[in-house]
Amino acid sequence: MNLDVPLHKQTRLGGAGELARFALAALFLAAVILSLITWRLDLLHYNLRAPLNYAGDTLSQLLYVKGLLQDGWTGTITHLSAPFTYPGAAFPLQTSTDWMLMKVMSVFSKDPGLLLNAFWLLTLVMNGWSAAYASWQLRLPAALSLANGVLYAFLPYGLMRNLAHVNLVFYVVPLLCLLAVVIASRGEGVRRPGQAVVAGLAACVLQGFDYVYYSFFAAALFCLAALIGFRGRDLRQLKLPVLAVAVLSICTAINLFPGLQSWKKDGLPPEMSYKLPAEAEVYGVKLRRMILPQVANPVPFLAAWAEKDLNANFPDENENTSARLGIYGALGLLLILVSLLRASRKSAVEQPMRAITGLSLATFLFITVGGLGAVFNLLVSPDIRAYNRFVVFLDFFCIVALSMGFARGLAGLGQGRLNVRTMACGIAAAALVVFSLHDQLLDTVVLTATQRQGEREAAAERQAVATLEHALPPGTALLQLPFFGYPINYHQHEMDSYDHVRPYLWSTSLKWSWPSFSLPHRAWQDTMGELKGKEFVDAAILSGFGAIWIDRKGYADGGEQLLKSLTVDGVRRIDVGHPRYAVLDLAEAAASLRSQLGQAEFARRADLLIGPKVNANWLDGFYAEERRPDGIRFHWSKKHAFMELRNPGDEPMTACIAFDVVAPTGPMRISGKEMQREVAGGMAPQRVSALLHMDPREVRRIDFASQSPPIVAPGDPRSMVFTVMSFDLATMRKGSNPAVACNGQNN
Repeated sequence: MNLDVPLHKQTRLGGAGELARFALAALFLAAVILSLITWRLDLLHYNLRAPLNYAGDTLSQLLYVKGLLQDGWTGTITHLSAPFTYPGAAFPLQTSTDWMLMKVMSVFSKDPGLLLNAFWLLTLVMNGWSAAYASWQLRLPAALSLANGVLYAFLPYGLMRNLAHVNLVFYVVPLLCLLAVVIASRGEGVRRPGQAVVAGLAACVLQGFDYVYYSFFAAALFCLAALIGFRGRDLRQLKLPVLAVAVLSICTAINLFPGLQSWKKDGLPPEMSYKLPAEAEVYGVKLRRMILPQVANPVPFLAAWAEKDLNANFPDENENTSARLGIYGALGLLLILVSLLRASRKSAVEQPMRAITGLSLATFLFITVGGLGAVFNLLVSPDIRAYNRFVVFLDFFCIVALSMGFARGLAGLGQGRLNVRTMACGIAAAALVVFSLHDQLLDTVVLTATQRQGEREAAAERQAVATLEHALPPGTALLQLPFFGYPINYHQHEMDSYDHVRPYLWSTSLKWSWPSFSLPHRAWQDTMGELKGKEFVDAAILSGFGAIWIDRKGYADGGEQLLKSLTVDGVRRIDVGHPRYAVLDLAEAAASLRSQLGQAEFARRADLLIGPKVNANWLDGFYAEERRPDGIRFHWSKKHAFMELRNPGDEPMTACIAFDVVAPTGPMRISGKEMQREVAGGMAPQRVSALLHMDPREVRRIDFASQSPPIVAPGDPRSMVFTVMSFDLATMRKGSNPAVACNGQNN
């Protein structure tokens, strides 16, 4: 292949007969895949309006599906994060390609559960289509290409991730792998290189506008492929990899632009600095896990092997357990290793197998525990940390590699020769495909184990929300308790971090206070979290809420003590017919408060709660907020850390910042505009405060620095040097005395 020749002259399309065969093959493959998944999940007896997985991370995925349906896109979701709105663009889960496909599918249904189910099932089919096409381009016979498509459609990784990580669907990955093979082999051994390039570049566009993980690794893979395929000194052979990386990078930049713009305008959302370089060691792939059979495999030896592995209690077993190749893929990996050992023998390995072995080795070295990915995280950025997710690239190479081995044994069939060896090879290939497919499909247990429970929960919660919408005026905002952060996983009693999204999914006009994912919302939530009883109810009313939604699973006593404290004069309970949820109607209490305060005072107090104010964001160097038993909040810090203060308004603001510092091992320095302070070392808290005058839209940085060693904390991997506690940031309002409000201190 030569990029100096126009691509359309290298891209030979088949005639009508070949296109018809392609269409029939695609329909056949879709029918097989859908039949298998329908059988395994018993979809004929399942209400598809209920998500196939209705717990955990699936709820966070449903958040965006619902936002897409209700607001037209996910950039701003108006019915979440009351009394503000949810800045969906600020969370880097921009899967625009997937969302656009869902938007097209939403013409047929506006139900979030049904839409997510249908989309995921469609991606299984698209996995098969792209893998079969890429296999055919790599000169595999049609039968083996179709078999590869079925195997790839049901990778253990995809079944174990399912709807919970629908952002990790991988239907374009085989086309990206195909393009990498074209680059590494310079088109040798590829059936139609020009057509493969067009398909690969189209995949780059689609992937660029999808989740950034695969975009990152595809760019790395193209660079590795260029290194593998580079010969001589002619730089023109780098045109294709440079073009592929450029297309991918430009599309990715466009896709991420709304999020970057949001960060620049409104600041990085709270709790976004939670990734560490060392986590590449935690979430990398493990060879041991990749070749493992399913624990319910019908072959006793294989089942015993998997059971023994399960009981061995190996460390850092997490989402990387989904990076299982399947039996067929594992044998393909073995064949690749053999090919690498034979690589020194002249002409022992031909293209494209030679390119596939090189790309497979490079992929494994990048994504394994202690691999090149960990080096990248250490030296460049820890944002890409779960390298096990790139197993879908390696799995494609492994499946194709083994099929190429079978193709050599079946070569006689194409020439009309049928002998015992050819027949044995064909039977072995068919048997292995069926056996491996069965082993892979066993991982649907991740869904079937909770499927019926989720179906019942979704139906009951739909009914509860429908009852609530009959009882409340349209547009009513509900304050949800208990308060949770986002996006870090939280667990409180029997409640999981994303459970607050459940009622939103089934509502039409109601607004909900979860999640807290902007600096103004987090500041408001922190203020509300300090209030009790009638003060809390009044603040909720002043914040614009018409009701309070309580998830009883978040409390050891089922929320009874909380309900008792909030059921003050004018607050009445609404029975939604669900034992898990309690709802308090604030309408009468709101009318009473308005009458008591008057319109002007009501508006003034509301502005104090939800009006523009200076916000603080804890950034690099600070660890997540913790709370002592006495309720005092604190942050541990590394030697160097900084926070940002942000005036989000269009007018100047004056703010008082005050906090305690404890620097156990030595002195430290705090520096910033209008704030310079030396803090002596010691265990006694030292109060620091300052009065700050901030211009409209000003962003101010405050640096914390220490040259002291970290404390010794056995069992804690963090580098903890000092702690900042009892942090308070108050925006001064007109008529207040800033000096008095800031305790008369301006250090």
